Amino acid sequence: MTDLLLVSLGTTRGLRLSDAQLVEMLGDAGASVEAVSTRIGLTNALRRGYPVNDFVEAIAARRALEAGIRRYRPRALVLSSTTVALLIGDPGVPFAVWLDSPARLNRPGVLNAPLHWLERRQLARARVLMPHSPGTVVALPPGAAPSVLVPPPVPEAPPPADARERFAVGYTPDPKAKGLALLCAASLVLAATGDRTQSVTGTVTRLQAADRTVFVSVGNQEMRFTWTAETRFNGTLSQGARVTIRYTAQEDGQNLAHQISVGR
Repeated sequence: MTDLLLVSLGTTRGLRLSDAQLVEMLGDAGASVEAVSTRIGLTNALRRGYPVNDFVEAIAARRALEAGIRRYRPRALVLSSTTVALLIGDPGVPFAVWLDSPARLNRPGVLNAPLHWLERRQLARARVLMPHSPGTVVALPPGAAPSVLVPPPVPEAPPPADARERFAVGYTPDPKAKGLALLCAASLVLAATGDRTQSVTGTVTRLQAADRTVFVSVGNQEMRFTWTAETRFNGTLSQGARVTIRYTAQEDGQNLAHQISVGR
């Protein structure tokens, strides 16, 4: 018998890493913890879009949960994501849900109404919810169980060795579900305030130091960049080097590099 059984959806590397961190945190708190992951198997061929994807994953999660309960006989459960919780009904032991976002927020629309209904039922059945952020708490459906913020741990970054420009990264594997429109709107606001810099990563194909020019292969195209005395360099630029370049596209078609960082 174990104190807690964590059921991990595990469909992305990010989910697997964060779930491993949660297991470690629960263990540090003094609980005995076991974890099981879903195995979708042949039904993966059905995953062509929402809400079918969620139902396929929820069925696999229910199988993993049932096997884990038989093997470990836990006193309580931690379900990582609302998808894991959708189809478990009443598992017979208290459960918590650790979630970054409810389906009612990242699966909008009438087509996903069955997900919203199931999620509302299961989040009300839970003993406690462990949202990642205050924004998650705000988006929870009415009648949801009490919440305790449990964000994934993020190691503190070392002090920067040089001046840093404003930079944002958007994780949008599914633009419809992950708010790509919001990210694009934010970028337009930044552009309106004068920040028109962009960033690309690629491999140096040609270097013309006398002309302060570097050619970089980015995807299936070659881009040309020029630099000035104000351009910041991190590392030694050479042909074949992997580089990330912050630049501004000029009206004359030139790409003016503001910072060139060479990978190690």
